Amino acid sequence: MRKSRLILAGLLVSLPPTTLLAQTALPPGRVYVARDGATTSIVILGRISPETEGAFTAAAAANRGARVVLNSGGGALTPALAIGRYIRENRLQTYVPDSSGCFSACSLMWLAGTERHIGLGARIGFHAAYIAQQGGPGQVSSAGNAVIGAYLSRLGYNDGAIRLFTAAPPNQIVVVKPQQFEQNGVAVRQTAGRMPAAPDGPGGGTTTAAGAPGSFAGIWVGQYQCGKETVAARMSVREENASRLLAKFDFGPVQGAAAPRGSFRMQGSRQRNGTIQLAPEGTPSLPQGGRAVSVTGTVSGDSFAAQIAGCSPATWRRLR
Repeated sequence: MRKSRLILAGLLVSLPPTTLLAQTALPPGRVYVARDGATTSIVILGRISPETEGAFTAAAAANRGARVVLNSGGGALTPALAIGRYIRENRLQTYVPDSSGCFSACSLMWLAGTERHIGLGARIGFHAAYIAQQGGPGQVSSAGNAVIGAYLSRLGYNDGAIRLFTAAPPNQIVVVKPQQFEQNGVAVRQTAGRMPAAPDGPGGGTTTAAGAPGSFAGIWVGQYQCGKETVAARMSVREENASRLLAKFDFGPVQGAAAPRGSFRMQGSRQRNGTIQLAPEGTPSLPQGGRAVSVTGTVSGDSFAAQIAGCSPATWRRLR
């Protein structure tokens, strides 16, 4: 049986079906924070994946009000929409720098900006959601397009704009010019500017690709037992540097159970022996019965052997 996955992978020109670019053909994703004077930017490069969402969320929480800079050919739909919702809820600006491209799933994140900026020679392109299948061409996903339509409607875009953004078939892409955005009720600002340099370029510093080999960055999911309660956990982790970790820990009931639901921030480090240590940041405000836990453990690829303070050991997996 052929496997399928709903994606939005950017294509720059019309291509025959046999040469469709799947999500795995795009450059690996990377998220980093760049500072230039008073301007802080969270930069998203390459393929969009669940790891991109986790790295972005952690970076945005640690750099409130930063603008979001995009240069991506697309990727997975679900994390792209989650990032877009975060951008709009937190009233962040989005920017595609000079001579850069933001296509497919990336363009949906760009549209979420409360101010949307386009650099000189930058291109922003759209097409319909589709199911990528091994050994065959992609097929338009009506369910995926319905999700996109609902998302764009919540952002405040009119029916004409939504049709424009979802009209192109999987093997084509519509590159929309600034005046076309304006004609369809989408306000844009043309702002010249280069791609912010990564902190591991000239001048020092380090950054970690989302989900890179040996990295703990990404979204980790699993369950653990505390007393008689089984708790579902989702931990979004960013590696700020070679040793410091920042995370958001979401907890709730497993399906069919009654348990508190909430979230809290964590910080910690990776020890020299590779052990991960994370503890709640400050004094979290939690619902009645909620509990902020400390986590230690070891990571092997996409598996994390977790020890939760006062609860049972557990094995969590990294979303891909």
